[in-house]
Amino acid sequence: MSDSATTIASLTLESLYGSHHDWLKSWLTRKLQSAFDADDIAQDTFLRVMGNNTLSTIRDPRSFLCTIAKRVMVDLFRRNSLEKAYLEMLALMPERLAPSPEEHESQLETLQLIDRMLDGLKGKATPMATKYRSRRNTKARWAWITS
Repeated sequence: MSDSATTIASLTLESLYGSHHDWLKSWLTRKLQSAFDADDIAQDTFLRVMGNNTLSTIRDPRSFLCTIAKRVMVDLFRRNSLEKAYLEMLALMPERLAPSPEEHESQLETLQLIDRMLDGLKGKATPMATKYRSRRNTKARWAWITS
């Protein structure tokens, strides 16, 4: 990519961030009822935008940002759900079998990696892979996110 193309993309991102960051944080704060979580998700949203090569084709920046932010929220809920299930499983283990803090972190990272890999499956493999995921409250969460 030439220097001028990089500059144009940076200015577009800078403009998008400058014009819509505060609005996105406010929207997320209302949704999540947590300024802390809203701040994190807004930053993650713009990190994903940085990796998007189609900034020049965005027609409605707020809709675009909302769509990405909703995806970030879904990923966050999925990670939190995985971590909660893992911690519940650990609580049921006898103390002598419980993993060390290092093993605990490693196992949690592995679970999250597997979840991301399953999420990336396409076609016929997806229904089988996702059949075994926890679906507790998914419909309610999705309805809340898309409202």
